[in-house]
Order: sequence, then structure tokens, then C-alpha cells
Amino acid sequence: MPRRLRFAPPGYWLHLTQRGDNKQPVFIADEDRHHFLTLVGTLSEARQVRVAAYTVGGRNDATSLFMMDLNGQCATYRNSTQRTTRCAIGHVKDAREMH
Repeated sequence: MPRRLRFAPPGYWLHLTQRGDNKQPVFIADEDRHHFLTLVGTLSEARQVRVAAYTVGGRNDATSLFMMDLNGQCATYRNSTQRTTRCAIGHVKDAREMH
């Protein structure tokens, strides 16, 4: 049975990810990455989808480490200012999963 379409009314922000099967890389060569980015541009225009931001990389690249640091420090700050170990909308590190 095919998967149902995702609920996404106009103007609704979504966080989308692309991951390889069995922790394999999605892109083997630079040409794969280039083709993917070309498709993002072509299909987003054809489907009238506005892409606000994106990153292309592996799980162990500098971007992943940056996001781990950012989320960890944000959680520490929120927890210290809110005097709690949980944020109002859930754990900061889990907040990205909510969208």
C-alpha cells in the first residue's frame, strides 16, 4: 500500500532529511551530489516549493558536529534559564523532530 501524502498546507514549514540505507552514504561521487541539487532546484520550482535552507553532507561532517554543539548549548542555556531539565516544547535536542 502506498504511503499517504504528508500533511503540508501552503506556508507550512517542514524539516526533511535524506539518508542512505544501512548507514551507507547517499552520494558516492560529486556528480551524485550535483545531480541531487539540480533535482532540488528543478522539482522545487515545478512543485512550487520554497526551499529555505539545506545542507549536503554526511553524518560525521563539520555540519553535524556544529548542530550537535548548537543543540547541546541551546539545551544547556534553556535548562539554566528555565530551571528545568525539559523545555516548554520538549527537549531542545528533540525539537527538530517535531517539524
